Amino acid sequence: MSVLLSSLKSLTMGIKAMFSNKAYFQTESGKKLHVQFNPEQFRITKMAKYSSSDEKEQPFIVYSGVALPQLDISFFFDTSGIKELSKVGSVIESDVTVLTNEFAGLVHVDASLHRPPVVQFVWGSVCFSGFVEQVATTYTKFNKNGMPVQAKVDAHLTGMPEVSQSKIPLQSPDRTKSRVVSAETDLWRLAGSEYGDISKWREIAKANGIMDPFDIPAGTALKVPAL
Repeated sequence: MSVLLSSLKSLTMGIKAMFSNKAYFQTESGKKLHVQFNPEQFRITKMAKYSSSDEKEQPFIVYSGVALPQLDISFFFDTSGIKELSKVGSVIESDVTVLTNEFAGLVHVDASLHRPPVVQFVWGSVCFSGFVEQVATTYTKFNKNGMPVQAKVDAHLTGMPEVSQSKIPLQSPDRTKSRVVSAETDLWRLAGSEYGDISKWREIAKANGIMDPFDIPAGTALKVPAL
C-alpha cells in the first residue's frame, strides 16, 4: 500500500511540475486550462474597417470602425513520458486526448450561459479576452497500441471590443452633400458609404421627404445631410 501511495504522490507532483508555467486559458467561471509548453509565438491582429461606395462617377472609401481583434496561437502536448495506474494496477501511458479535449470544449455552449464562455489567454503581461471560434487538433505521435500521445493544438479567438474603441463615434459629413441615385444605389448603401452606418438611411429619407425608400427613380438627386 505504501508503494502505491508513493507512486500516486510522485505522479501528482510530476503533473504539477509539468503545468507550472504561466501560460493558461481561463473561462469566465474561473476554470483554468494550462498549456503544457509555453507557445513559441502567437499572433494578435487588429484591423480597421472600411466600406466603399458603389458610385461609378465618384468612388470613395469611408472608415466604418475598428474590427474585433483576433488571436491565433499554437501549442503542444506530449504525454508519452507520463504514466498512470490502470484499474488493474499496471502502469500505462497517458492518452493525450484527456488534455486536448478540454481545449476543444471551449467552443461548446455553456449550459448556464446559453453560449460559449468568454475566455482569457494569459501569459506574462499579455491578457487577451474573447471567444474561442476554432480549435484544430493534430495528433502527431502514437504508442504501439494506437493511443495518441503527442498533439498540436491550433486555436483561433475573436476578441472583445475595447472600451476605448466602443466609445469612439463615427464621423459624419460636416456639410450637406448631393448624390444621384442609380440602379445600383439605394438609401441603405448610400447611408453606409456616407455615414458608415446603414441604419442612418432614415436621415437621408427625412431630408428628402421620402415616404417609400423602395420607390426612388434612378437619376433622382438626393441631399445627404450633415448629422
